[in-house]
Amino acid sequence: MIGDVSGKGLPAALVMALTFSLVRSETERTHDPRQMLRNVNRHLVHMNANDMFVTLLYCILDCETGDFSYFRAGHMPPILINPDGALVDFSIQTGQLLGIFENVAIDEKHGAIPRGGLVLLYSDGLNEAADSNGIEFGTRRIKDELVAHRHEKAQAICENLWVAVQNHGDEWSYQDDFTALVIKRV
Repeated sequence: MIGDVSGKGLPAALVMALTFSLVRSETERTHDPRQMLRNVNRHLVHMNANDMFVTLLYCILDCETGDFSYFRAGHMPPILINPDGALVDFSIQTGQLLGIFENVAIDEKHGAIPRGGLVLLYSDGLNEAADSNGIEFGTRRIKDELVAHRHEKAQAICENLWVAVQNHGDEWSYQDDFTALVIKRV
């Protein structure tokens, strides 16, 4: 699971901690990820006094087969790269934010990470990192970095993304935090 909360500081951290606790609680109540996210949303809507919202990407990976499913509520979709460097298109659907709307649409996709392939889960602070001219790092650069470094270890790929963002901009390029998680299948 990876997510992001609107806002900054302690209020945002508390909402994410609450969301994480709700997900843990709801996964014990239902094995249906869509229903689990809808239940979490219902709780967040009723508790949301500050009009904050959460984006969430909940993933299930079968480490033996490489089968990969995701359930997306307004979060950035994962990026999947084949061993030859080809991008796998997930053709995303609407996935709405949690904590704002009573009935949310959840984007659900199923696929597989092939042997030698990788998947990136990330937050918008990565692609939205901007230079002093306001030019964002962008999804295209993220994909280019993944393809260029796909033969490296997952940790090295994440470190290369961090360096690329720093090289793209200046001290203003990463005003928002970002999370990057690379999963490689060997």
